[in-house]
Amino acid sequence: MKFETILYEIENKILTITLNRPEKLNAFTGQMMDDLIKAFDQAGKDDGIRVIVLTGAGRGFCAGADLSAGQDTFNREIRNNKKYKLMIGDKSVYLLREDLLIDSIPNDGLSSNGDDNITVGFTLKLDKNLIMEGHVRDIIRQVQTMRKNANFAVEDRIKIYMNINNTIKDAICSFETLFKNEVLATEIYYEFNKGDFSDKFVIDGEEVKFGLERVNI
Repeated sequence: MKFETILYEIENKILTITLNRPEKLNAFTGQMMDDLIKAFDQAGKDDGIRVIVLTGAGRGFCAGADLSAGQDTFNREIRNNKKYKLMIGDKSVYLLREDLLIDSIPNDGLSSNGDDNITVGFTLKLDKNLIMEGHVRDIIRQVQTMRKNANFAVEDRIKIYMNINNTIKDAICSFETLFKNEVLATEIYYEFNKGDFSDKFVIDGEEVKFGLERVNI
């Protein structure tokens, strides 16, 4: 049996299947999937094969899915045959690629977009660490605005006093170094003091109070 995208070689009862698209770093295609299914099916019927080795030609094993077909990457019938067969009753109707508007519908928690060359997917799920970092970066933005409103010099170091809930406190504790470096804080206190300038704002639906005190160096 001949294969388009793989090599099938048997030696000393060892079958070596080689992904054979080295010019594309063996990027996986629908044809490669078909070839592999046929290869494993053929190997399963051969009692002389005791071991199967799967490898890739060239400098890479497999670069992942070949997305060069854009949105048609996984629409194999249209990609391969340039048309789609639709049965209406006992009649066959063929739709050409240009007759169709094909769009990607991502799974829950995912987002995807692409053009004719590549499709990119993103996960929309945020873990606890990312959520805490988001809170801290929001607070950094607010504190930087407070510094500006207080007419502090860009290079001024500050002490920060805050009245915050445990969730926000945990976030700041987890990213304390980042927080201090971004707002030029030498010390932070989890008890509120007006200092030289104070303000309140909302973080994650909770009102928080911050006081800033300029440090004389």
